[in-house]
Amino acid sequence: MNISNSLIRESERAHYIMQLSSYFSELTDLPGVRFAFTHLFTDIWYNQAYDINWSADKFDQLISTVEDYCKRRDRFPCLYLTPASKPDEIRDILKARGYDKFEDEAWMFYDFEENKKPYSMPKEISISEASSDKDLEIFAEVYRQGLPGPEVEKYIQATIDGFHNKPPLVDIRYFVAFYEREPASMLSFLKVEQYVGIYAVATIGKFQKKGLARALNRHAAGLAENMGAKYMFIQTVVGEDSETGFNKLGYKTWYVRDGFTTKDVISSLEHG
Repeated sequence: MNISNSLIRESERAHYIMQLSSYFSELTDLPGVRFAFTHLFTDIWYNQAYDINWSADKFDQLISTVEDYCKRRDRFPCLYLTPASKPDEIRDILKARGYDKFEDEAWMFYDFEENKKPYSMPKEISISEASSDKDLEIFAEVYRQGLPGPEVEKYIQATIDGFHNKPPLVDIRYFVAFYEREPASMLSFLKVEQYVGIYAVATIGKFQKKGLARALNRHAAGLAENMGAKYMFIQTVVGEDSETGFNKLGYKTWYVRDGFTTKDVISSLEHG
């Protein structure tokens, strides 16, 4: 799909602003590059350079800027590239400097027009928006069971911090789907201007394949349209089962972000 460079850059920027109060604690703009940094995690998935727009003949200067920024914050160098990144030969230049690709990140956008057919939520399912500490505790428990991992408690705390400390321009809503009144599935809805980002989508194992993800997603899509959003996106890794699953929910991959870091860092990667 051909989409404009401005839409790519705007949606990428919206993603970081949405999560400034949760996963990211510092956003820095410098000529030709933007940085996202967090004090919560040291890995490259949360500390990176992005929105790169520079000339080929001066690219060594930009790489030095990226490496210096990361070194001062005790982080590994990491750059995320999109079809809008410049120069065009940026990937070849990085590889010549000892960098390589560690990830292909699919940016999938919901097709509002193709998903207009009437939808009837199964009677066993109900959806509630988290609005109190008790609601957040329920959301956290679904998160804990639906997305288990070695750093899940940090992710949960970051998500709750985002709710309590959201930036003025960001609308953050967390939803829990109940199956026969039992907490079963969850979804995070974050909006900046015309963009909605969908995050932390998960269903507890015993409740999977009961239509919960579809119910939550249709709920989010209706809310997004009512709030005037033009775009609703979600991110996953190219080729994983989740990309197929999100496609079935009405999303299509509009562009891919490549993650680049040095080869020695890649050899030691372990995603939390």
